[in-house]
Amino acid sequence: MPPEHLDAYLARGWYRMGQMIFTCQFLGVEASFFSTIWLRLDLNLHQNSKSQRKLLRKNAQQFRFSIQPAQITKEKEKLFQRYRVEFDGYLSPTLRHSLQDNTDHNIYNTYEVTIYEGDKLVAFSFFDLGYKSIASIKGVYDPEYKKYSLGYYTMLLEMEFGTQNGYDYYYPGYIVPGYSKFDYKTRIGNVDYYEYRSRQWKSFDKFSDDKVPMNQLRSNLQRLEKELDQHKITYKEIMYPLYEANMMGYWEEDFFEHPISLICFPEHMHYIFHAITYDLQKGQFVLYKCMQSKELTLNYGEERRKFFETRGVNLMLDLLLKREKLLETNAIDAIINSILPYKNQLLDDDFIEF
Repeated sequence: MPPEHLDAYLARGWYRMGQMIFTCQFLGVEASFFSTIWLRLDLNLHQNSKSQRKLLRKNAQQFRFSIQPAQITKEKEKLFQRYRVEFDGYLSPTLRHSLQDNTDHNIYNTYEVTIYEGDKLVAFSFFDLGYKSIASIKGVYDPEYKKYSLGYYTMLLEMEFGTQNGYDYYYPGYIVPGYSKFDYKTRIGNVDYYEYRSRQWKSFDKFSDDKVPMNQLRSNLQRLEKELDQHKITYKEIMYPLYEANMMGYWEEDFFEHPISLICFPEHMHYIFHAITYDLQKGQFVLYKCMQSKELTLNYGEERRKFFETRGVNLMLDLLLKREKLLETNAIDAIINSILPYKNQLLDDDFIEF
C-alpha cells in the first residue's frame, strides 16, 4: 500500500481491517442498525487540552513508552488474550489474525506504541503511516490497569508522534451515534466527520441527530409509511443484514444493498416481491422488483432468530436480488401512484407481479 494511496483512502472515509481496506455506512448491533460516522483530527490545528496534558504528565511518571515499527510478539499476544477476555464485544482470536489475517505479510507501514511498567508490558497500540496521514488501528491494555486510561493514552502518544513528524491528519476510526461504546474518540480534540452525501469533511461541532444517516433513513421511511397507511397499502419493514453482498463477490448478480426497506403486500409475498427504500446518497425513494435467493442464506441459528423475533424485528436472511428498478423519485405521491394499480392484482400462484 503506497503511503499516498492510504492517504486517499482515509480521506474518503475508508479504513483497514486485517490486510483489506473498506468503508461502511452502517453497523448491525443486536436487533438494530446504527450509522457509522468516520472521524479525523487535523494535527496542524490541534493543541492538547488541560486534561490531556495532565494524563500525559501523570502516566509519564509511572510508565515508560517507546514508538517503533510494529512487531507481533509472544509478549503482545499474551496481553491481547487477557484484554480479549475482558473486552465487551467480538475480537479476533489472535493479534496475528486481527492485524495480518493470520499471515506473515503486512501491506501497511505499521508502527507501534508500547507502554511498560518496569519490565512489564501493560499496553500497546498499532497505527499505520501514510504520506501525510496516520490511522489508529488497535489499542490493547492490561485490564488490571484500566484506571490509567492506557488506551486513550496510546492514542495521545500516536497523535504526538504525528505532530512531531509532520503528519497532517490523524484518523481514529468511527463513532456510532446511539451506541456510546466508541464515543471516546470524540475526546481526542476538535475532530471533523465525513459526510457521505457531500463527500466532505465537516466540523463535528456542526453534527446533530438529523445528520445521522440511519435517522434520515428511518424518518423518510416513516413519512412513506403514513401515506401507505392512508391508502390502505399493506407493508412490512424488514432488516436485511446481507446488504453488503455486492462487495463480497458471491455471484455476478445485482444484490439488494439497503439495510432497511419496506416490503409491499407482505401477506402475498412469495418468490418475487416489491421493496421500497430510501437512497441516502441520492436523497430519493426507490421502488424495486426483487426476488429471494434460497441458495445462500445467513445462518444466525435458531436462538439468534428468536432473539430478533421477540423484539419484533422482521429479519431477511435470504439473499435478495434486484430484478428491476421501477421508480426513483423524491416524491412520495409518485411512489404511491405506482403501487396503487397493483393493490388487488394477485397472480395464480399467489404472489404479486408488476
